[in-house]
Amino acid sequence: MSATWVSDVVFYFKNLRLQVHGTRECEPSGVARSRDEWMAAYPSLSPSVDTLRQMDSVETCKMVEVLAEVMPKTTAATISVDEGTAARQLHVCRWLFLLLVNLDELQARDEGVAADLQAIRKHCDAWRAHLMSTGVGSVGESCRELLASVSVISALVKRVLPAEMTHTQGRTPCAELCCASYGWVISWRTV
Repeated sequence: MSATWVSDVVFYFKNLRLQVHGTRECEPSGVARSRDEWMAAYPSLSPSVDTLRQMDSVETCKMVEVLAEVMPKTTAATISVDEGTAARQLHVCRWLFLLLVNLDELQARDEGVAADLQAIRKHCDAWRAHLMSTGVGSVGESCRELLASVSVISALVKRVLPAEMTHTQGRTPCAELCCASYGWVISWRTV
């Protein structure tokens, strides 16, 4: 992966965060893009397992850092829970899931990543509590999917935190465990 690609991803998520709050950021060229225009212009920003596998540990850690920063701003309890908002947040969750699996496979672990993972877990738990309090079962499919996904991510973060990082003999690898138990996660629709 190139530094430019990572910069594009960082910029995309900052743009996504602003759009959730009803505003948009401009490209360096000064042209504002909608979320759909961004996805059309940068198809590589739609994450896949193959895309993530090309990232080295430094790039993966950088993306975890970016999402740890963006996540609390896109999941504030003040945001109304509706299908459109849930779809945007599912996109962030998809990235988180794949990045966490990647971190586990790369053994990319340090104190900085640990702090980011703790922040992500904290916001996932708060997000889950908020979704449950709003009665997401009556809101729509995306919202129900979102509730399930943040629960998966919170559990996955616990698995890759530094205190629990030693793989003992016979332990199921993180990716295998998640794909076996939550196979639906990696088939989420991309928004």
